Amino acid sequence: MLAVYESATDLVTHVCLTPDGHAQERSLSDDILALVERRDLWIADRNFCTLKLLFGIAARGAVFAFRQHGCLPTRLLGKRRYKGRSETGQVHEQAMELEYQDQTLRVRRVTVVLDQPTTDGDTEIHVLTNLSDKKVDAVAVAELYRKRWTIEGRFYEVTQTLNCEPNTLGYPKAALFAFCLALMASNAVALLRAALRSVHDLDAVEEMSRYYVALEVRETYVGMMIALPPPAGLPFENWTPRHWPKHCVRWARYVQPIKYRKARRGPKKPRCPKGSTVMEGMCRLISSY
Repeated sequence: MLAVYESATDLVTHVCLTPDGHAQERSLSDDILALVERRDLWIADRNFCTLKLLFGIAARGAVFAFRQHGCLPTRLLGKRRYKGRSETGQVHEQAMELEYQDQTLRVRRVTVVLDQPTTDGDTEIHVLTNLSDKKVDAVAVAELYRKRWTIEGRFYEVTQTLNCEPNTLGYPKAALFAFCLALMASNAVALLRAALRSVHDLDAVEEMSRYYVALEVRETYVGMMIALPPPAGLPFENWTPRHWPKHCVRWARYVQPIKYRKARRGPKKPRCPKGSTVMEGMCRLISSY
């Protein structure tokens, strides 16, 4: 399954599904290309960096910023030039040429020489893009690609907070259905957070725990259904998208963000050295206070 996340609106806009648990992500390339519109910017990890996708996106008048896959056939042009620094390292740029089905596409390869290696041990990250260098410089391209990690945060929220994974096995279609329901719930949470940002301090909203917000809704729902049985909610069915924003903003004024602040973990306690006894470790631990 694939999800298309729009960072500007904080919404998952499309999903591409397959019940085949062994299918590769690249097998859904045609489904992705069907969603591409002119002037779109598509950002993806290296698993999606294929000639078919790159040329397909460019042919539809859109642009991309994909991390380069090591198996992608390419031809470097000229020398690599230093372009400045991003938050994670030094940024360089070099021209590159791609060929696919008798067509040629010239792109920019933006390289970030990392200050700290990745968890996989990579010291450099290469991002391929067809964005114009006159409109978007190399440092901006590197920062754009960093936004790709926001979708990982959304998936973490869906799996951990909204419990989208069924405990049972053997029902692929049920798992896909549950996943889509969880994505809809996460979009509802995104709408809630957008309403809160419109009336509260931005930092206060960012400090709100998504887990505590979901827990509040989960615990209040049962009592609300008793106090307000389903017929009481019928007017909502007639609301159009134009009705929801003003009501969400009005309700957001009653929320107190400080009640849902994220829990902050204190400093880690020092580990006892190897070979020390339990009592020695306890003494060290007590004396550190």
